[in-house]
Amino acid sequence: SAVAFVLRGVAYGNMGQYAQAIEDYDAALQISPRLAEALYGRGVVKQKSGDNAGGAADLAAAQAIDQNISYKTVMLGIAR
Repeated sequence: SAVAFVLRGVAYGNMGQYAQAIEDYDAALQISPRLAEALYGRGVVKQKSGDNAGGAADLAAAQAIDQNISYKTVMLGIAR
């Protein structure tokens, strides 16, 4: 499920395995293209891996879908 990919993406991101995290966020977005948590998580990971523009675009897209996404993702362990 998309949520399972997001959760695994969070785990990879927290371990510094950014490429694997992005793959999982991408997989989640293939299933559910408007899943704000996946966009937000991917944006954070992209910024941590040095892709500031790509990360900012994902964060903005997540915010456009859900204005409270930054608060919700704290519960998932996604930190900027």
